[in-house]
Amino acid sequence: MPGTESTRTNAIGMVNIDGSGKITVAVQEDKTYLHAPRMDPDLDMVLYLTSERPDSSIQGWLKAYQGGLLQGCSAYLAQRPSRVGRGARYVGVHYWRDEGGIVLFDFTLIPCQRRELFTPEEMDRLSVRQATGFHTAEKILLVGDRSYIYDLATGDLQTVSLPGVEVCRLSPSDRLVACFAQADSYRGVWLRVFRLADGVLEHERYLAAQYDPGFGWDVSWSPSGDALVYHRCVRPDTQGPYYSCEFQGAENLGIYVWDLETDEERLVTTGGIMPYWIDWGSTSTERPTP
Repeated sequence: MPGTESTRTNAIGMVNIDGSGKITVAVQEDKTYLHAPRMDPDLDMVLYLTSERPDSSIQGWLKAYQGGLLQGCSAYLAQRPSRVGRGARYVGVHYWRDEGGIVLFDFTLIPCQRRELFTPEEMDRLSVRQATGFHTAEKILLVGDRSYIYDLATGDLQTVSLPGVEVCRLSPSDRLVACFAQADSYRGVWLRVFRLADGVLEHERYLAAQYDPGFGWDVSWSPSGDALVYHRCVRPDTQGPYYSCEFQGAENLGIYVWDLETDEERLVTTGGIMPYWIDWGSTSTERPTP
């Protein structure tokens, strides 16, 4: 059964989508915190970000392991890196502008290499802030005040209609895209699902009392493309001045699955942030068991 992988303070864990089998698979003993993990069993790849911030912001240093070996490519990224196509290439966005803009990491090469696709100045000109990879093509979706599809092979940019979105992730078929959008003067966020081809809104869910989604929020698709997983406050405080969780700390955040077919949301487990839905596929890599 597919699982979700999430971080809680200085640990990475996994849990089944029904909430069973919750285990810790990695712990950082020092004051470094682990954020935004992802696992690609078909490549034997595990990636995550590290930082000294214990909150839910996901920026940090990229750590990438392939076959259990730490790869040399690293950068301080603003968000979880995204795989591009079927190979071992990932796209990310630098957090510090003086370090660069949108960068492509190529783990098919030894040693791994990275290439800047867009400088900070080019990102400003295009009005984009985030990049996420396609699953079925060597393309990247750029989003922000404007949105584009960037073809890695040709360098062509195609404009798409995704107004006012912050953090987006493509469905496994690349037909749909799930995006966070700010609402209520920073008192909440919308999680919206659009058709990529024409920008038509197909699903939406309001999440109360959430901070800026450009830094603290992410979403991941189920391998079948019929559900989303994300974290949110278990008990939102909608009366306080900052519209945050009623109680602070990762233990007051929950991992939720939103079934797009039934429009039902359910809690998977508490005490986690930045979940990633692992696609175990038909590979020989087995899921760790409790």
